Amino acid sequence: MSLQADVLFNYNNCSGVSPTDKCHYIVKDPSSPSCCVNTLLNCNKGDLCKIYTCDPAVGCQEAIKCLPRNKCETASCDASGNCVYTPKPCVPPSGCFTGVCNPTDGTCSFTDSCDDSDACTTDACTNGACTHTQMTCPGADSCTTTACLNGACASTPVNCDDKINCTKDTCVAGKGCVHTPDDNYCKTPDPCQNITCSLTKGCVATNITCKPTGFVCLVSSCVSYQGCANQSVVCPSNNDTCTFSGCVEDLSKPCKIEKLKCAAVLDTAVIAATTAAISAALIAGIICAVVLLGGVAGGATFAYYQSQDDSGMANVTNNPLFVDTGTTGNNALFRV
Repeated sequence: MSLQADVLFNYNNCSGVSPTDKCHYIVKDPSSPSCCVNTLLNCNKGDLCKIYTCDPAVGCQEAIKCLPRNKCETASCDASGNCVYTPKPCVPPSGCFTGVCNPTDGTCSFTDSCDDSDACTTDACTNGACTHTQMTCPGADSCTTTACLNGACASTPVNCDDKINCTKDTCVAGKGCVHTPDDNYCKTPDPCQNITCSLTKGCVATNITCKPTGFVCLVSSCVSYQGCANQSVVCPSNNDTCTFSGCVEDLSKPCKIEKLKCAAVLDTAVIAATTAAISAALIAGIICAVVLLGGVAGGATFAYYQSQDDSGMANVTNNPLFVDTGTTGNNALFRV
């Protein structure tokens, strides 16, 4: 009969019975003292930083739990049984080098760490520390800047753009940027506006002032997209048939209201003719009083216009209705 683990053997004395392998031992069965039992060995000694196993040919085995994973680190085990790995220090000879460990053999090598990969700097190790000196590029002036580009000096014109759309931006050697306003960039089709170039605001528009006509009853104003135009002064409207409102050229207050002398029943046709004559006189800057008298066909009245101001009326230049007859005659506007 062969011996197997956990199999009971009916022996009076267990000392003569051998276990199945070195991972078992023989004891009497507590429940049946006359029998022997094959029991598994307990190899665990309770150390959290060790690994316990059993080899049937050898018996209990134990090994360190935390081992270095490569030759560039050390391993340790904490109180909770966790592995802690510490890199092997490769201390460089100065701050200008970087140390690297070879994981295969654990040797340290050192490389220059001062190279900043910038072709426009000169890299050096000074007193154990890296220094980087920027390349100096000569030739800069008021209109040109020079700088290193990819290891070589390059010149770039100064940007003189002032962002004002009506200035000419140029650069003058020894002086720098110059901004000259040019009104040609500010043209407008409207003759009533004058647009000029400002160095700070760009194109600025102002309304033009029309030249005075020299007459009180004739004013000049600017009409958009047309230009200056002369217009007669418009006096207040008058609905009273016996008063007349018109512009007087030689008075400080140009608009003047005249009381008319009204008599008999007025013929509307005669009034219309008289009004037309008055309007013609007003265009020349004349204001007169009207006297309506009787004695025309149909019982209507005859109207004549007599000047309120004698000055300058007895000549054809100022009085377009003047007739030099030497007498009052039929010229209603003649007065000696």
